[in-house]
Amino acid sequence: MQSKQNISDKLSVLLLLFSIFLMWFILALKSEGSYGGDDSYVHYRISHYAFKYPYLFFDQWGKPAFTFFSSPFSYFGFLGIKVFNITIATLTAFLCYLIASKLDLKYPILVIIFVCFSCMYFIVAMTGLTEIFFSFIIILAVYLFLNHKHILSAFVISFLPYARQEGYMIIGIFLIVLIIRRQFKAIPFLASAYLIFSTIYLLYFHKVFGLGEMIPYSKAVQYGSGDLLHFARSTKSIFGNLLLVLFLAGIVNLAIKVFKKPLFKTPFLIEEVVLIFGIFASFFVLHSILWWKGLYASLGLIRVIVGVLPLAAILCLEGLNFFIPLISFNRYFKIVVIAIVLIFVIREPFHRWEVPVPLDNREVRINEVANWLVENKYDQKTIYYYETYLIHVLKKDPFNSNDANERVPDKDEPSKDIQEGSIIVWDKIFGEYQMPLKNLLNDSKLELIKTFNQSSNTSDTKECNDDVYVFQRK
Repeated sequence: MQSKQNISDKLSVLLLLFSIFLMWFILALKSEGSYGGDDSYVHYRISHYAFKYPYLFFDQWGKPAFTFFSSPFSYFGFLGIKVFNITIATLTAFLCYLIASKLDLKYPILVIIFVCFSCMYFIVAMTGLTEIFFSFIIILAVYLFLNHKHILSAFVISFLPYARQEGYMIIGIFLIVLIIRRQFKAIPFLASAYLIFSTIYLLYFHKVFGLGEMIPYSKAVQYGSGDLLHFARSTKSIFGNLLLVLFLAGIVNLAIKVFKKPLFKTPFLIEEVVLIFGIFASFFVLHSILWWKGLYASLGLIRVIVGVLPLAAILCLEGLNFFIPLISFNRYFKIVVIAIVLIFVIREPFHRWEVPVPLDNREVRINEVANWLVENKYDQKTIYYYETYLIHVLKKDPFNSNDANERVPDKDEPSKDIQEGSIIVWDKIFGEYQMPLKNLLNDSKLELIKTFNQSSNTSDTKECNDDVYVFQRK
């Protein structure tokens, strides 16, 4: 029979998780905008239309595992995919609590707060991005590994590359730990997801699911590059100030454990070093190098670290455990210190982000364009666009060429192969590098019917960053 204390602890955990889920849901419901910009909307549209166009379940930009699990939610709209990520984020925090308990860390309930209120995790949870689901797969696999369910852990982690392509590296780390723990029977299960998707792919497309289909970005694709320490300099924005201090203290505390205890004989110490710290550190270093060298379409987006941030949250609790002996000389003092820590951790993402999330200036302009198109019934025409958010607002089907097409097919002769009456919506941010505005203006078969710029003057072609030009095929 369970003790009253155990029942009380479980009720406290469930109440905390429910409160955080409810907070996220209300914020998501009231948010007009979404962190992540177009990426969030593109992942949503792939997931939303997957039942209508089953080939989208294999779209490697959308990520098959993410699309498969999120599609029942996103079918009901953009709020649906937000609810999916919020649900997954809450489950991830719960698994982190179970892992912290397994590692015998004090106050494991606090890791739930450390996960959910780390600055970047907090805001990404209310989007259609893939990082949250990626983090869930990792945490679930680690939890299963710690519970000696090695085959099931290997099976789960095999799906990681189908949530984000960095998963290949992490599968390699799991392989190392399986070898160290002599769990050779589990190793073949690391290929489970590939065999499953390959079989379905072969039946549907009648061809082998090759590496080219699995990785949408080639090594040569370069969006830019930057400072090797870019991610290191952004850690305050990723964690928040106080959690960053706890994280660094957690690394120190883990190092002390390794120094004081036999690494291979202490229960779960190998797992904590390799699967928790090792995965986080490797992932962090990988993205630092990719951005530094400009490889695999890296944009230097710090949100990618969300994929391993729950692992860091466990190390934050390890850091708090490092400080607890220093403040345990008085019970009430310890309670006050922990309470102050929690207050600062919880308040930081609210100070760093504007929530509920508003529309940014670009989205406000696109809404203006969409409203004008609807008022003038141009939304009923075939629309060629560059800005994904426009199609999202208009609720046009981006996979039906009679409804909408992403970009004009011929850069040099824009009107070529475009049906009479079709609408082209060109915007400065996404359109310029794919279609110079002058090409559209110089095409005699295109009529400029509306401009949205600072002067709102259709004869003014001076470009601003949020300018939008609407053309119609004569």
